[in-house]
Amino acid sequence: MRQHLRVLRIGTMLTAAFLSACYVPAQTAHATLVVSAAGGYRFQGQPVTLEQLPATVSAAARATPSLLVEIQAAPEAAVDAVRVAVEALERAHVRVAFAGATAAK
Repeated sequence: MRQHLRVLRIGTMLTAAFLSACYVPAQTAHATLVVSAAGGYRFQGQPVTLEQLPATVSAAARATPSLLVEIQAAPEAAVDAVRVAVEALERAHVRVAFAGATAAK
């Protein structure tokens, strides 16, 4: 019985040590930028021009400092339209992620 308790105690300590290395990351605020097949942009559902994009995203980033902008590009969208959008987002100092190929409709 004593040996069994010792094994149980050691197992509990090892499990606690293993789990202490795991953590749940903080939630991150997400925004969405849709790039249409025609090359148009919608930030958070609102139409925005490429020229307006950095200021619009910067304002959103000031309200939410850890903002992550998810780009949802239509499969037919021009690569240059996506590239300049990424550059505009980088100028606004936000993190960028890409959604799957079928995200934009």
